[in-house]
Amino acid sequence: MLKRIIQAISLTFENAESLFEDATILKENAKFGRAYSLFHLSFEESGRFYILYNMLMDYLTGEIKAKDINYGKLKKLGYEDHNLKIEESYEGMQKIAMILLMIARDQTNDTKLKEEIEKEIDGVFDAVEELRKSTSDLNELKNVGLYVTFKNNEFRLPDKTITVAQFIEIEKLAKLSLGFLRKVMEFAESKGGFSEFERLIKEETENLKNNE
Repeated sequence: MLKRIIQAISLTFENAESLFEDATILKENAKFGRAYSLFHLSFEESGRFYILYNMLMDYLTGEIKAKDINYGKLKKLGYEDHNLKIEESYEGMQKIAMILLMIARDQTNDTKLKEEIEKEIDGVFDAVEELRKSTSDLNELKNVGLYVTFKNNEFRLPDKTITVAQFIEIEKLAKLSLGFLRKVMEFAESKGGFSEFERLIKEETENLKNNE
């Protein structure tokens, strides 16, 4: 199952990219309702990516056993729950942003730059919380982008229901989240791919033990 999880991470990233690309094509052809829904699905697929990625990392760091890597566990973590996938997308952006900033901080000797990065780190949580507040109705709007709805005593097409502000917000979220997924994939590739992580982590753990 571990190999399937690693494969699923790559497939999920590929699908999140494809959904974003399809949404962009629809946007360019003024199909804003359906474009909204596909941008949303791209953002939601990012949540699935993080659920898979977190399970892999938990295994590699010894927090869970190989027997715990199964689809039932994924479902419990929210793999099929729309709201939990959205929440995981937010959490994932927050976590990856923090990691990237910490790496940047630790790789410089410039005191002023370190201080600036520390300020950015402090602001990450607040920024993600603000995003959460402004998009509390995401899951409902995903369906609005696909179906005729009844609102204010009249039926409306998706393109006449989704507001400009709502559209801009979901496109921004999908683009931002996809950017973080690319960072994760690039980092994995720089280390030889996800399948190499287990060997590298075991090697690092052994080095730490030898240095104690």
